[in-house]
Amino acid sequence: MGFFDNWLERAIRERMPATLGSDHFVDALGELGPAYTADRGKTMRDPVEGWMHVVGCTASNPGATRAPCHITYVVQAEGVGLFSGDQVFELDSEQWPKPCDDLPVVFDRAHIDHIQIQWDRLPTHAEGLKHQINSYSKGAESWRKTTSHNAAT
Repeated sequence: MGFFDNWLERAIRERMPATLGSDHFVDALGELGPAYTADRGKTMRDPVEGWMHVVGCTASNPGATRAPCHITYVVQAEGVGLFSGDQVFELDSEQWPKPCDDLPVVFDRAHIDHIQIQWDRLPTHAEGLKHQINSYSKGAESWRKTTSHNAAT
């Protein structure tokens, strides 16, 4: 199969799923798949942006480019109380989270189990380093003021 055939097959599967019970679905090509891949097409009536703190997740398979990842999480968002849960997300291997990671998410206020990870909102590596440097310099400055004040007294 060539690149175009793979792309077309994936596009058909993502856009035209047909449900076959609560734990499996049959896609437009007639292939049976797990239910966690069928949630992609749902629309959110009242979307809320927040942050998912990863408490735990399954280990990544280094040989797979894309695989299901079971994540246990706590979500925090403005105007909504903290809530926790666990779900299976289909992720690329380079997106695989680690415990204690914070991921940007959007979820439906009425159906908090409908969560989408917003990979485009994640800070880049350079932005993350800049934040760490700024946090470190502020902490070091505060420490210097405290120690210089203690030395003077």
